[in-house]
Amino acid sequence: MEPVLVAVSDDARARFASILGERAVVFAGSVDEVRTVLQRGRVAAVIAGSHFGESSTLELLQQLAARPDPCPVICVQAVPFHHGLGKSTFRAFRAACLELGAKAVIDLLEYPDDEAGNARVRAALEPYLLNAVSP
Repeated sequence: MEPVLVAVSDDARARFASILGERAVVFAGSVDEVRTVLQRGRVAAVIAGSHFGESSTLELLQQLAARPDPCPVICVQAVPFHHGLGKSTFRAFRAACLELGAKAVIDLLEYPDDEAGNARVRAALEPYLLNAVSP
């Protein structure tokens, strides 16, 4: 069982720790950090935010698709609009992510940041995290 690699902005890390609960999580703040984690070993899935560090989610998807041992990639928007994407830009982001091989694209802003909302996000992620470490 492998950990889940989460590449999101610092602002979203606490929420993902809540969403993923007891699963082993490795956080990365840039495409370079993702590459370093992947060089060390396999991961069950990658969750990539629309904004993290100075990195491009689309670049990350291209690099992950070229790997000989691909894993599921789920893209998310996890930060409020003043840092995030507008609705039409998010639709374009979703289409580009899916075209580049993402298994799903989730807008966390559609789910309240509370126990019930995080449970709904967790349920949406579960099919992609089957090989992830859990208790």
